[in-house]
Amino acid sequence: MLPRHLFKSLFFALTLIILTLFFCPSHAAGPSATVILYEHSNFRGRSLTVTRAVTNLHAMNWGDRVSSLMILNGHWTFYVHSQYRGQSVTLGPGNYRRVTDVGFPNDALSSLKPH
Repeated sequence: MLPRHLFKSLFFALTLIILTLFFCPSHAAGPSATVILYEHSNFRGRSLTVTRAVTNLHAMNWGDRVSSLMILNGHWTFYVHSQYRGQSVTLGPGNYRRVTDVGFPNDALSSLKPH
């Protein structure tokens, strides 16, 4: 059996943890937006995990290389040109074996951003 002063300290610490988990604004917002880009269709080849907006995939040697993608969290808009320009498509969570299946040209992705 725990001494009374240790029990009170433990109870206080657990209460703070629970309150933080349930009421912290960053936790309440849910998981951050995450997409995994793949070099080839059917999730093959090199992959790149993205969790923030990217204005120019060419600067990361990923421009015009994406053929499939998995959106784990959030909604994303994908653009054929850098700086969020040109043809675009907005997609939600899911597995997209071929970007052409959703009307986006193969190997044309140059920028993307979450919503």
